[in-house]
Amino acid sequence: SSAIGYYGADCGDRTLTEETGPGSGPLAEIVAEWEAACEPARRSRARVVTMRTGLVLSGAGGLLPPLAAITRTGLGGRLGSGRQWMSWIALDDLTDIYLRAVVDPTLVGTLNAVAPQPVTNSQFTRVLGSVLRRPTVVPVPGFAPGLLLGSRGSDELALADQKVDPVVLRDLAHPFRYPALGAALAHELGGEKVPTSL
Repeated sequence: SSAIGYYGADCGDRTLTEETGPGSGPLAEIVAEWEAACEPARRSRARVVTMRTGLVLSGAGGLLPPLAAITRTGLGGRLGSGRQWMSWIALDDLTDIYLRAVVDPTLVGTLNAVAPQPVTNSQFTRVLGSVLRRPTVVPVPGFAPGLLLGSRGSDELALADQKVDPVVLRDLAHPFRYPALGAALAHELGGEKVPTSL
């Protein structure tokens, strides 16, 4: 289990694939060292799958509940400029990918465990507001995350700008339950429309 932090925190509009090299910064260095720790297993010819996971959306914990809570108050808004890319994945899709990594003997090497449709922070905020039926007009100043996370944590996590493409999964025609952000957020936050009959 790895992370898209491997690519570095400030990647702009550049699309990042499994072939992209490591970025710079403390988090990228930690992730690269973490991945390198599997080298003895690779040398022994064990099948190793390295999953670079994006921002996992779960209504039960992590990033989403605090963002949803702020948005429900009507104080939610884009973070900083809002132009930074967020490469996310629904929890159900992530568990599907883990299962496939375990049982599919053809899957080997590195893969980006992210949804096929990354969004900017502004887009994410707008969709979250739409799902919760709340306005998202109050921008959060770029310095605000640093008050909680410190400047390094803010730059490496809250304001990270990573447009990641799951090329390996796309080439395998891997099915995503929630490829679009709106459906993923509605599912995780209880707004999904459930069929009245099966």
